[in-house]
Amino acid sequence: MQDRPDLEALLTAVARFLDGVASGAPGRPLDAGTLYRLRIASHLCALASREVASQDEEDAAEVEILRLALPQTAPAEALRAGARGRRQAIRALERQLCAAIDADAAAGADAPSLDAARHEEAVVAVLRRRLQVANPRFDLGEDWP
Repeated sequence: MQDRPDLEALLTAVARFLDGVASGAPGRPLDAGTLYRLRIASHLCALASREVASQDEEDAAEVEILRLALPQTAPAEALRAGARGRRQAIRALERQLCAAIDADAAAGADAPSLDAARHEEAVVAVLRRRLQVANPRFDLGEDWP
C-alpha cells in the first residue's frame, strides 16, 4: 500500500517552507497564496501529530489485521522491533498481501475463495484506520466498503 510522502518527508517540507516564510522580508504582509500554504502546513503538522500519537496502536492493529489475512505468516516479531523495523516488517507483510491478492485475481472470479474475501477485508480495514488518522472528520459511514 502507498504511504508516500512519509512523515519525515512531510515534516521536512513543512520546515523548509516555514523557514522560507520566516526569512522573507520582515514587516512585509503575507500574500494570499502564502497564507493558504501556511494553512496547508498547519494541517500537515496536525496530521503528523496524529500519526505520532497513534503510531504504536496503529502498527499493532495493522499487524493484527495482516495476521488474520495471512494466517501462514508470523508477524509477531514486527511488534517487538523499533518503530523503523516495525514499519519495514509491516511493509513486508503488505507486499505479501498484495501478492496474495494477485494470486486471487489470477485464480479468477468464478471461484471466489475465503482467502480472497479475507484479503479484501484486510485492505478495507487498513484503509479505514489510515483514513481516520489522516482525516478524522472523513465520513466512513456504514455504506463505505
